[in-house]
Amino acid sequence: MNKAVLFNGASGKITVSDDSAIQNIFDSGGSVEIYIYISSDGENSQGIIIGKGVWYLRTVGQAASKVKLEFIHEWSGNDGTWITTATEVDLDTWTHIVLTYDSGSTANNPILYVAGSSVTLTESVTPTNTRDTDVGSDLVIGNRAADDRTLDGKLAEARLHTRIIGATEASNNYNGGAGRYWPSDFRNLVGWWHLNEGTGTNVRDETNRGNAGTISTSTKFEYYNTGDDNAFGIWGVHWLTQTFTPSVAHKITSVKLKIFREGSPGTLTVSIRATSGGEPIGGDLCSGTIDGNGLTTDIAGAWYEITLGAGCDLDADTKYAIVARAPSGSDAGNAVNWRGDSSSPTYSGGAALYSDNSGVDWSGYDVDRMFEEWGRIMTFPDGFDFMNMTHVSRRR
Repeated sequence: MNKAVLFNGASGKITVSDDSAIQNIFDSGGSVEIYIYISSDGENSQGIIIGKGVWYLRTVGQAASKVKLEFIHEWSGNDGTWITTATEVDLDTWTHIVLTYDSGSTANNPILYVAGSSVTLTESVTPTNTRDTDVGSDLVIGNRAADDRTLDGKLAEARLHTRIIGATEASNNYNGGAGRYWPSDFRNLVGWWHLNEGTGTNVRDETNRGNAGTISTSTKFEYYNTGDDNAFGIWGVHWLTQTFTPSVAHKITSVKLKIFREGSPGTLTVSIRATSGGEPIGGDLCSGTIDGNGLTTDIAGAWYEITLGAGCDLDADTKYAIVARAPSGSDAGNAVNWRGDSSSPTYSGGAALYSDNSGVDWSGYDVDRMFEEWGRIMTFPDGFDFMNMTHVSRRR
């Protein structure tokens, strides 16, 4: 097992549908256990590790290559809020954490174990009245339901228990700094997600309850989709491209182009290529096709999605090219036309180019074409080995 789920700090989540087994786990004392690898305090400086409607554990207060952890549980009066007194979690280091809490009384405080040892929490807000219920709310890992508190980092081995994990068990599960794949005690284990599938959009629940999680997909990343005032033809040896620069690493799975046809251009092939000097180079990283003869003939164009097979991984801050061609199109009267903005283009991450010799040479003009690139928010990176996890040093 050497996989984890990577969250990009911009969008994406794993959703486990509400189920009676995972409702109000803190009512008579419960625990959340997870391995985290945090790269920053996340989207809006409040990246959520895990939560369920009325409660969540999140990263906050990034400083000096560390982050604090904050736990919030909503009540009918004031919402209970606790935060690590020191900045406890090192960035870009695998860390094992256990959070325990009993919501049976406003006087109860959570206990947080980082790398097998309890850390000091400050109660910034004392809860009042009665605790709110999470019945009807889904469990969300790496974000909240609104998709606006994305974690920046990796997660693995998420577990929910309907009992309090004690100090000895927390230390045993951390296993002296080497990490532990299996919990040392399976009692009242109501949810367990390895997050190690490596492919696909589902994550298994290793308990017998069948509460699998679903990874959100189809997030829009780079785009330029307004202001079109012109159109540019694709046919035969006349290819078009629009370069773009992702701000976050992700797997691109499709592109949407605003296009229309004249005559019978045949198949339109769209691919992603690397660039050098701002121009496409090399072979296709991934590609897809659409029937150009089935496109609208309205010159205003319409948005069409082209799926790029299995997709391909894109690095952040690296320029790529969307390359479009319709080799069966015989002339401008049998062409796919790509809408663009030629009067006031403002996309800063790339530019429009054209080739009159099937992509051998490229030339440019002051245009941005209408495009959206869509992809998977999260990936399963290699390199998480529990048995070789470095012990986390915590300085106070």
